[in-house]
Amino acid sequence: MPPLKSFTYRVNFYYTMDTTQDAFWTDEGMAWAGGVDSFIASANKMTDVVKSLTAAGDSDTVKLQKIYAAIMTMGNTRFSRQHDNSEDRAAGLKEIQTTQDIWNRKSGTDDELTDLFVTLARAAGMKAYVMKVTSRESNIFSPTWLSMDQLDDNVAIVVLDGKEQFFDPGQRYCPFGQLAWIHTGVQGVRETEDGKTAIALTPFPSYMQSQTQRIGDLTIDAAGVVSGTVKITWLGSPALEWRQQMLHEDEESMKHSMIEWIGERIPAGLEPEITSVENLDDYEKPLVANFTVHGPLATVTAKRLILPGEFFEASSKALFSAPTRTTSIYFHYALRTVDAVRIKFPPELQVESVPMYDTFMMQNEAAYRDSSQVQDNAVLIRRTYDLGTFIFSPKEYGDVKAFYDKMSTDDQQPLILLKTDAATSPPTETGNGHDKSN
Repeated sequence: MPPLKSFTYRVNFYYTMDTTQDAFWTDEGMAWAGGVDSFIASANKMTDVVKSLTAAGDSDTVKLQKIYAAIMTMGNTRFSRQHDNSEDRAAGLKEIQTTQDIWNRKSGTDDELTDLFVTLARAAGMKAYVMKVTSRESNIFSPTWLSMDQLDDNVAIVVLDGKEQFFDPGQRYCPFGQLAWIHTGVQGVRETEDGKTAIALTPFPSYMQSQTQRIGDLTIDAAGVVSGTVKITWLGSPALEWRQQMLHEDEESMKHSMIEWIGERIPAGLEPEITSVENLDDYEKPLVANFTVHGPLATVTAKRLILPGEFFEASSKALFSAPTRTTSIYFHYALRTVDAVRIKFPPELQVESVPMYDTFMMQNEAAYRDSSQVQDNAVLIRRTYDLGTFIFSPKEYGDVKAFYDKMSTDDQQPLILLKTDAATSPPTETGNGHDKSN
């Protein structure tokens, strides 16, 4: 559900000399923008910094990428600890007055780093603006509540190739050209080209920006015990969540969290072990975790092995159980999840049935597709789930529930392997059932 405090009955008290909503946001916006501009160092004082970061032949996009990368190397007290004034004085640091001081310190708050990014973009000759937004993790902006207190964080807007693009340099490890999900699809107050301010909306990113890819390569024996490898790849928001979690944990705690994450999804009884994590610090690349798994996978009868058809959804439950709903349905972000699991089996087993092919949509905002392919001594099962938006109204609940109920039903279809005569005959040299497909 959405942030509770945005939907409960409440009374907000505030004091203002403005008599209308428009007048309040005009006056408060200009006061806020004045504070931002006084903090942002003049462009001519930062041109040497830009020259040190960029090359003469760089395009504006390349220049901005290099500026962004430099900001990402700095200390971000949003994800560590902000020093108080006495500590700064003891370290010989003068009081922060402009973004030039942030550059000299190589450290700042998330908002200060965003302001520094805008400073350097302007020094590079680009049009750049600050926007103060609500974090939709905890609140939803209401223009009728005449208070700037509901605005939490700064994001940056830069004009590239004649088009405004949004950036989130204050969010550690956020990829270039993207926003953290808490800052997507939210309103706030922004600077405008004419020197004024306006209430604006941040972009709704495509579901293709936030992906989780889950690949399993497994081998099962006649006793129903499986072993193999699992590779999980996160892009966009899922990768950002893991990387920011790492800032509060050590590497071993991070690996333990990943093992718990996958253990909650794969069939119960399997023992996952993590073998490697790739690109943990490289925010421009997908985050990859590699696992091995081992343990009993199938329910074994006299003639059959019954396996979960969707390996990564074996432990999932129906998402919505209530018949009706009075509050909105609120996901963190639009997303895509892609699964591909190949299960190889010995010659004494053969496929009796596989999960049925199915594909369906919901309001052009969500889609599901699964398919199975029988190969030589193997079954390849694919699944794709797309969610194109992050919020549904209560009146849409019936459609939402029907979609996820059907998805849950499809995910619970079994894969059934039949034991052949070879399973009860004396063992012979029959080969290893190698899968010849790619």
